[in-house]
Amino acid sequence: MKILVFSDSHGRIGNMVKVYKKIQSDMVFHLGDSELPKEELKSIFSCPAVMVRGNTDSDGSYKLEEIIELFGHRILITHGNRLGVNFSLTGLIEEAGKQKCDIALFGHTHVPEYKYIKEKDLYIVNPGSIEKPRQYGSKPSWLVLNIEENGIVSFKEMYL
Repeated sequence: MKILVFSDSHGRIGNMVKVYKKIQSDMVFHLGDSELPKEELKSIFSCPAVMVRGNTDSDGSYKLEEIIELFGHRILITHGNRLGVNFSLTGLIEEAGKQKCDIALFGHTHVPEYKYIKEKDLYIVNPGSIEKPRQYGSKPSWLVLNIEENGIVSFKEMYL
């Protein structure tokens, strides 16, 4: 299963639409700060989409976090601001542990990040921002998450 993972689009859809048309996916995750009503954001995609609320989202129909189970993996989907990801990943790691997740996806920082914590068997991944990047070089970024039926997971950071 190929999943496109976006975050921090901040009211803009141009880059998401461009990526979605180019890369055929089975599912989309948006990690918050879309600043769009949930139904409007969902209408961009013809595949299933899971979206959570970020600190700049006003639509109360977004959940603060979602847990998705796919091919033996439990995925925590969160924006991350409530877990303090700007300062430390400790809160995110603890929340993933409480939820028995082995993949934690977060946004908020606008900077792509990938970590694997072997002792916890936990992937922690941030796709960066599709519209307002803050990393060196400032290229809009997103993530392709592949989960095969046999449970093998791979991540690919992508840039415009």
